[in-house]
Amino acid sequence: MSTTPIPLRLYVGTDRTLVFIWHSFISFLSISLHVVFIIGIRRLCGWSSNFSFTLLLINSVFCIVRFVIQFVAALTTLLGLDCTQCPHLCIAFGSLAFAPYYTIVILNILLTFHRLFYTAFPFKINQYLKKSMLQVIIATIFIFFLCFLTVLNTVLLGVTWNDLYIGWELVLTRNPELFLFLNSLSNYGIGCINLVVYSFLFALLFQRKLMSFKRNCELKMTLQVLCTVVCEILLFVYWQFCNVDRSKPWDRIIGETTNLLFFDITILPYLILNGNIHAQLKAIVKPNSVNPHLSCLRVVVQSKDTQLRQHQSKNVQSHNRTAVYNSSMAKI
Repeated sequence: MSTTPIPLRLYVGTDRTLVFIWHSFISFLSISLHVVFIIGIRRLCGWSSNFSFTLLLINSVFCIVRFVIQFVAALTTLLGLDCTQCPHLCIAFGSLAFAPYYTIVILNILLTFHRLFYTAFPFKINQYLKKSMLQVIIATIFIFFLCFLTVLNTVLLGVTWNDLYIGWELVLTRNPELFLFLNSLSNYGIGCINLVVYSFLFALLFQRKLMSFKRNCELKMTLQVLCTVVCEILLFVYWQFCNVDRSKPWDRIIGETTNLLFFDITILPYLILNGNIHAQLKAIVKPNSVNPHLSCLRVVVQSKDTQLRQHQSKNVQSHNRTAVYNSSMAKI
């Protein structure tokens, strides 16, 4: 007879159903937001300066995968799945939940540096970030996702769905210290890299006198960036420095909720404040209306001859400097 104590359920009875409803509500609401976001940016995606929208679309696809897995895993718990009887299935859920997360962290960092480069070197960056290189970057992103997904299904690393706690747990036999290190590394990446880079970006714009805040467009785009960065810093502080007892029901619910909200904080400022996306969505709702105009200037890839002519005219130079701000911030 085994003397190993049987772990107790963290939620029992109606509480389990309520936790499932909460997970499902966040998942379906977030999936809906990301679908709307994809519809709104699909025509804005491209290469060069528009590559940021391409990264955002890929980001939303991975977010949808994460929310679908969250709902499916929670549903299996409600249906009575015992993870001790199906360990490989629960670990597969964990790999499909956390491989997108780490891929999204990489995407956010790429997005941040893309904006920085196009702000710092608006007329030279296209010579280096050509379409072929950007395609290689996208291919590398998907390769990273597949590799990390594979690693999470090996003895090297592992995360599993825990039906007793209705949440995610580390597989203790698969190098949990290494996973915790990667988790802390990603937390610092989320909380520190964007803060430093965007601070430098805004300082650069101020130094070049490209930020005046005289137009509503500039205010909205600046607020859009600040909202995202502030939310990321708050999540970083909570994840990294707050003492959370995951054996307590409310601590676990709050922890799981913050994990899910992370996947929405990138797109919510866009959906609320970005005029380009609003125009695209309005064009879909009212297809017979006049083609919407973009609220801010978009970056146009210019030939070398055009650039030389621009530098010969001070008035055109001034216009281009203003366009640098609009184009760089419009992609944020």
